[in-house]
Amino acid sequence: MLLPVKPVRYYNVNIETLSRGELLELQFNRLKKVIDYVYHTNAFYRGKYRNAGVHPDDIKNMDDFRKKIPFVTKNEFVKDQEETPPYGKRLGISEKKIVTVHMTSGTSGLGQEVYGQTRADMEFMGHWNYALHWAGVERGDVAVMLVPLATHLGGSCTHFYSHIKKGTNFFALGPFDTKGKIKMMLRFKPKYMYTVPAYLTYITNEFKKEGIDPKKELPDLKSIKVVAENFPIPWAEKMMDFWNSRLSEIYGSTQLLTIAGPTCERGCVYEGKRGVIHF
Repeated sequence: MLLPVKPVRYYNVNIETLSRGELLELQFNRLKKVIDYVYHTNAFYRGKYRNAGVHPDDIKNMDDFRKKIPFVTKNEFVKDQEETPPYGKRLGISEKKIVTVHMTSGTSGLGQEVYGQTRADMEFMGHWNYALHWAGVERGDVAVMLVPLATHLGGSCTHFYSHIKKGTNFFALGPFDTKGKIKMMLRFKPKYMYTVPAYLTYITNEFKKEGIDPKKELPDLKSIKVVAENFPIPWAEKMMDFWNSRLSEIYGSTQLLTIAGPTCERGCVYEGKRGVIHF
């Protein structure tokens, strides 16, 4: 079944309609501010820059940035935390300004990175609204999250903050078992669902076992966001057909604090091909 493509949905029309040159200029100007800021306020990055023999005044264009600003690695972050526990010198703010802490999943086996977040960081996380808006989510929509909320940024925390900012009717169903999740979904009729591909497969099979047809029982469902795992196109097409809902996806990074890129109105699969992730 080929779902109709949603019309273009601008979240920030001024940003989204910039020319390529204007976009690159905006990106560099913002990047330059970050470089200046961390040099003067953050001991970790100031040390990195000095060891590389670079000063913010040396960065006059993007080519300078690529050639002169040193890379950072996960090992450096973990070592920094071990030497200056628990946040490391790269925290860059007073611990009194921290309102919550996020950590990487540690799946690489190299240790978890720790990030102390301020109220301003929480506000910034609301920029997941790009992903929600392009997926068709509206204020007041019933939205269910099927993965747990935890200290891992990994999508779930930023997702939660974005829904608060968006003003949806948000249900964090992660702690419920699958039967409990299904019961809540049938009761409150979500328009939006957030999960990982493996669990979407699992709950789909549970719906089939119970003889529950989402086309009838969840007629308002219009968007499913999948994250964190890869999937084949035929699987996505089967999921869209069963749930009668478009699938979208995101790419995010704890190091970037939030989402890096979501798919647009066309979703993650369109006419048998991968959708486009917009960074």
